[in-house]
Amino acid sequence: MSSFSRRSLILSLAALSACGFTPVYGPASVLRGAVQVGVPNSGNAFTLVRALEFRLGAVETPRFRLEISVDLDEEGSVITPTQEIDRFTLTGRAQYRLTTLNGDTVSAGEARAFSNYSASDTPMATRAARSDAEARLMEMLADQIVTRLAGALA
Repeated sequence: MSSFSRRSLILSLAALSACGFTPVYGPASVLRGAVQVGVPNSGNAFTLVRALEFRLGAVETPRFRLEISVDLDEEGSVITPTQEIDRFTLTGRAQYRLTTLNGDTVSAGEARAFSNYSASDTPMATRAARSDAEARLMEMLADQIVTRLAGALA
């Protein structure tokens, strides 16, 4: 029975290599320590840049430049019977463009995500909930951007 398992493993690996399968993180390792992220122009952009630098690593030898712009929209999503907004939805969009240092575009696109937070009786608690929702949103956008860049390089 074990020889059957080894045989099927070898055959499946051969089939994967024949179909052109390559792991996405192989070619994407080119990005590690090589992406210089543009200067953030807002608090949310700063959080996004920090998340991107965590995922892509500190710049050692810059080969690429990543420019991003962040846009947030807020909308009330739950209204109580007394016509008070109880829950908010934050929708974030991050437009990005990865270029080589000489300006050739490697990849460009837009990442979208949303996050929610609840209003509270106290303004301080509501601000803290909104700030936490914005931070979660920037993390989600960073994940999407890195995944798309890895896919573009694969």
